[in-house]
Parts: sequence; structure tokens; C-alpha cells
Amino acid sequence: MSCGAEMSDTGTLKRKGENDMTKKKMEKLGIETSLLGFGCMRFPVTADGEINEPEAERMLDRAIAAGVNYIDTAYPYHGGKSETFVGKALRKYDRSSFYLATKLPCWNVQVKEDAAKLFQEQLGKLQTDYIDFYLMHAMNKEKFHQMVDYYHKYSFPDQKQCGYSADPAPEDSADK
Repeated sequence: MSCGAEMSDTGTLKRKGENDMTKKKMEKLGIETSLLGFGCMRFPVTADGEINEPEAERMLDRAIAAGVNYIDTAYPYHGGKSETFVGKALRKYDRSSFYLATKLPCWNVQVKEDAAKLFQEQLGKLQTDYIDFYLMHAMNKEKFHQMVDYYHKYSFPDQKQCGYSADPAPEDSADK
């Protein structure tokens, strides 16, 4: 196949042969991820602003063929369409061959049930049974304690690891 993959016994694509991608062993998690991940925030777009799916899929296939096994997307990327595209594009790969990260849009969480509903929606958009790394997106001081409280009250059984991403506001910056 042109994407550097071969068909597995289950009918899904898997990487062909060895590659030179540097991996990082996460001892406590018992996993090994590529040092280079594939971010899905800025896929190429068509003239009308939609994801250029054939081109974006070629990019994703090429990264996976080169040994990238950490794929990162988020709820708001590409107007909410990145997760759906990523789910569709990754269906041809054995799910155990990559680590999938996405992000909870904290700004859409007013009560703990919102977090559970969004998580289930994301599983559906990504066409997967689990998310390897579920990050709380765009954390700030105000949302941090609320989200930690929700996390402890709601079990995310289909999520393997939890973390957060943050873009500090200028007033929160350490170089102030």
C-alpha cells in the first residue's frame, strides 16, 4: 500500500517493518510512544474551509508509516470536525498500534454530567471504544479546581490516562 502499511489478519492496516522513529518508554504506564506526535489542529483545508480529507489522510498515513504512534486531536479543532475525521481516518489501523489523545472542552462543562456527556460524544466521533490520553483543554485557575472535583466524582472507564493542557493568560505567566 502507498501509506507504508500492510493488511493485518483482522483486515486492518498496520505499520510495515521497523523504522527509525525514536520512542519514549513510559515505565509507570507500561507503554512506549513516539517522541514525535501527530497534532490534528491544523489539517490542510479546502477553499471552503473544510478539512481536505484526502490530503490530511495522506499526512496521517505517512506519519504512522514513519513510526508516529501518538495522535492528538481535540473537540474544537476544525470547527468540531477534527475528531470525526480522525476517527474515520484511523479506522483502517489496528487500534492497539497507536495512542489517541483528545481533550475535554472545559468551557462547555457547567455541571459534572456535562463532562460525561461530552466524553461519550467524543468516543462516538472518534469511532473508538477508549481514549488513551484524555486531557482537560485550556485549563485556567478558575476551571482547575472545578474540573478536578468533577474528575473525582465521575469515572471515565473508557479513558486510560488523564491530564490537562493550559495556555496561561498573560497575567498568569511566570515571566511577569
